[in-house]
Amino acid sequence: LAQAPCGESSRARSLWGRAMSFPGATPPVPAARKVLLAGTLEKRGRWRKEWNYRFCVVRRERIDYYLTAPALMEEENEEACRGFIPLRLRSEALAAEEPSRPFCITIGGELLSCGSRAEQQRWLDTIGAAIAALAAEAMPVPVHNRRSSSF
Repeated sequence: LAQAPCGESSRARSLWGRAMSFPGATPPVPAARKVLLAGTLEKRGRWRKEWNYRFCVVRRERIDYYLTAPALMEEENEEACRGFIPLRLRSEALAAEEPSRPFCITIGGELLSCGSRAEQQRWLDTIGAAIAALAAEAMPVPVHNRRSSSF
């Protein structure tokens, strides 16, 4: 039985587990679980303000982080997930700088550090695209008025 993604409820876990139990078939990865970008960054702790390496995974609605990389992204283990940073419509990922860490990203009250400016830009672009996709999904679809024509 497959594990539910980090932060999922037990109800969602059981539904997700059932969806993954097709005999002999490989079901598609749900859009919310699709990996947009993954890699190791440093994350500053909220309370102790210490920097720790975390394996981060950008998904459609959030950034999951782990102590180590999961063996397979689709089969990550909920117990291995240390937490997540939600991506919301009003979220904004910004470039930041800290002493001895010039390539940081601040998002959702969290601070992540990249190893280079190029890596920082790649993460900013991917997170920005994920937030833009959420905004596009939230926009209402316009309904055109149709006038009835008489012949």
